[in-house]
Amino acid sequence: MIKSNSLRVHLLVLLYDTFRSGLSHAESGLIHGVSPRTSSYASKWCRRTHPKAESFVSRQSLRDLHYYRTMITRDIRESLSLQESCSRHGCRPQTYRMWEYAYYSGLMDRRESELTGRQPQKQEPEMTDTGRKRLAHAADLEKELEAARAENEYLRCENAYLKKKMELEGRPVSLPDIRNGLRQ
Repeated sequence: MIKSNSLRVHLLVLLYDTFRSGLSHAESGLIHGVSPRTSSYASKWCRRTHPKAESFVSRQSLRDLHYYRTMITRDIRESLSLQESCSRHGCRPQTYRMWEYAYYSGLMDRRESELTGRQPQKQEPEMTDTGRKRLAHAADLEKELEAARAENEYLRCENAYLKKKMELEGRPVSLPDIRNGLRQ
């Protein structure tokens, strides 16, 4: 299940781009985990929305483009639903989805490069405190896992050494039966 409608617009653009690259709707849907019918819908929706979004973006100044990009990235970062985003910005859902289409399809980037004459700098969504904590926790877990692997390898080597030493000394090598907690 997709969490928010902003992700849905992103998925529609991805499906359309995959279809335009030469794959069929069935192949495009298979890649993105949706039905061929959804891929077909994405293609029709993007073709219908593109002229409106292109017209909208062509009328915007550089300052307005930065505002829309910041607005959309903040809504994505906060995982707002379509209704929450529309009430926050005071616009209709169709208008907001058109803004998202312009953002995800690269129309805003192209218009910005036309206005400035250089490639736009993508704004990466800021990482929240929760995200930082997860990354720190994941890094700690990776370190612990690596330490456990190193200790495991050391114990295997030590075990092999002791077995070999016992064989050379002529003592019988017996392994404990771990299932019953008894030695053989």
